[in-house]
Amino acid sequence: ERYRPEGLDGTIKDIAKFQFVKVDQQSHEISIKPGEWDMDKSLIIPPQYKFKVSAGTKINLKNNAFILSYSPLEFLGTKENHILIRSDDNSGQGLVVLRAGETSKIEHTHFEGLRSADKDGWKMTGAVTFYESPLEMSHSEISNNESEDALNIVRSSFSVRDSVFSGAFSDSIDIDFGEGVIENSKFEHSGNDAIDVSGTKIGLKNIEISFAGDKGISAGE
Repeated sequence: ERYRPEGLDGTIKDIAKFQFVKVDQQSHEISIKPGEWDMDKSLIIPPQYKFKVSAGTKINLKNNAFILSYSPLEFLGTKENHILIRSDDNSGQGLVVLRAGETSKIEHTHFEGLRSADKDGWKMTGAVTFYESPLEMSHSEISNNESEDALNIVRSSFSVRDSVFSGAFSDSIDIDFGEGVIENSKFEHSGNDAIDVSGTKIGLKNIEISFAGDKGISAGE
């Protein structure tokens, strides 16, 4: 049974309120149309779909909005045309993926100036959070978040490659009970730890850490 925070179930009917979101029932795909979009209310993706964002798409989260997905992501930007998810008013509450099943793929995607999701007693710690949802991230960046963690991975397999984490309010990456690798990645100006893991099996290769407020790597639990 999938865990859903109370009042945050998400339905196709709710998605229809977003003019820039397309639902393809035949292929079971939900996608954001290419372009630049302001999102002033939260978007909730139900399970059993694939949530796609294409290269060059820019999403501005406003008015405490967040994106919550019960389905795996396919955010495939390119080097010349990356995806940008930001919050101009610094109220946007980031991205949460809960028990999505299949592996999410994030490539050439930038997350900038985001907070963590916080609604009616349901609260995350990461600007980007993957809970029991496998993740493959590459050539991406999380910068200047205002949350406890820039990226929080919980009970999930993961790979993070060729990515940059900068200006984290506290920890850049916090991983709890996960298994995976971080390779060829940079951590700059973390407010607390650059990499904080507990109950996790992790491989690190070619990691550059500069100006960590506390520990470069913490594995204390």
